[in-house]
Amino acid sequence: MVEELLKSQGMRFRIRRAENWEAFEAALHDEPYDLILSDHNIPGGDGLKALSLCRRECPTVPFIFLSGMLGEELAIESLKNGAADYVLKSNMSRFIPMVMRTLNSFRETAALRAAEARIRRDQANLHGLIENTTDAIWSMDLDFNILVFNSAASLLSLKMTGQPMVEGSCLLESLAPETQTLWKDAARRTRKGDRFVQEHELEWPGGKGTMEISFHPITTGKKVTGMAMFGKDVTERKRVELAGLEVEKQRSRLTGLYRKMRIPMHGLTRMAGLLSRTTLDEGQRRYLGMMRSSVERIFELQGKADVFEDDPPGALPEDLRHEPGPRKAKEKIPFDGKDRRKKDPLPLRILVVEDNPVNQIIVMGYLEKFGCTADIAPNGKEAVAAYHRNGYDLVLMDCQMPVMDGFDAALAIRAIEAKTGARAWIAAMTANVMPGTREKCMASGMDAYLAKPLKLEALKQETVLAQERREARLRERNQVR
Repeated sequence: MVEELLKSQGMRFRIRRAENWEAFEAALHDEPYDLILSDHNIPGGDGLKALSLCRRECPTVPFIFLSGMLGEELAIESLKNGAADYVLKSNMSRFIPMVMRTLNSFRETAALRAAEARIRRDQANLHGLIENTTDAIWSMDLDFNILVFNSAASLLSLKMTGQPMVEGSCLLESLAPETQTLWKDAARRTRKGDRFVQEHELEWPGGKGTMEISFHPITTGKKVTGMAMFGKDVTERKRVELAGLEVEKQRSRLTGLYRKMRIPMHGLTRMAGLLSRTTLDEGQRRYLGMMRSSVERIFELQGKADVFEDDPPGALPEDLRHEPGPRKAKEKIPFDGKDRRKKDPLPLRILVVEDNPVNQIIVMGYLEKFGCTADIAPNGKEAVAAYHRNGYDLVLMDCQMPVMDGFDAALAIRAIEAKTGARAWIAAMTANVMPGTREKCMASGMDAYLAKPLKLEALKQETVLAQERREARLRERNQVR
């Protein structure tokens, strides 16, 4: 009868029938079900016992009594114990509507339970995420009453006001007057939907610091109903920024002095040593010695101690260690073991393309050891302009620079040479040793690759190669004539 009624509604179903208590228990554990129909009288048991077993083993499956002998009191008791409904066999017209209603109701209940479980899981994950972050996170209504907060926010409140956060309390009342004014202005902006950041200098017993607090509107529909607050301790970041600005300021000052004097830094040490030997004032000699030590220290911090390989830090140059009198000039490092400067009427024309002032000083110091001078371009654009004006035999090209990098500058120089017929030796200087960097340098028209920090012998070799190429070009030109 049940099968025929379900088929008459076009329902797809599969029925398993248990004729006694043992078969019912076995069937209940064999597979899951969407609906359980039970008579009240079961051989070996009864309907209430079956209902109790179902509530324990499969509480989400609807249980319906389908019986011919179910009095009013028994029906009420079965509903109290968890039955979804009951149908008398004498009134089967209720069967199909009641089954459809019960199935729909249980599906909705199951979906609701799943949604509630997801919400509880998400809330637990969100709570763990917020609670374990070091940033302060809290929310307030537009009257600054605390809604929710994490432990970091309570600690921030303790630093700002001397009191931890309490749900429902007004945070504004415990702030300093100047901070209250800032936060009131922030609340007015937040009501308009603005998102912004404020910095607060805080002092508390045993320390002080800088907090970065951001304000974000909380909206319900299109109406702003509260503020979400995020606080971050940026004390260390501000300290590093200020230190960086101070270093940059000192670097710019030293660079400006160097460019005005046009004297390599190791030349300053020699001048300081000479003056310290000639002056009669002990105080002046001491200050000159301090200047020399400071310049040497700059080179040491840059890891370029080999610039002073013939002049150890803390000591006077060899040619300044003796008493005043005739002295033999110190011999420079030649290109190939000989001093070519006296024999060559045309000195090697060198262009150093480098944006870092310290690196400029180091390269110029190296070149001076070879008896060479060079022009300096702080970026690729100025290097191309300088090459177009003067032409050079050797270009020492930094790869990473502002305005125009070394790769584009090398391509531009090669384009100029295609029209003039000249050919400079371009050597890349880069701290980037990643795979493919050398190939990129060669693809842009460069001839060699020097890794930073520069080595004296490597730079010397590139200078020798450039010199040999220039001499070969001069010989070819003379043969043509």
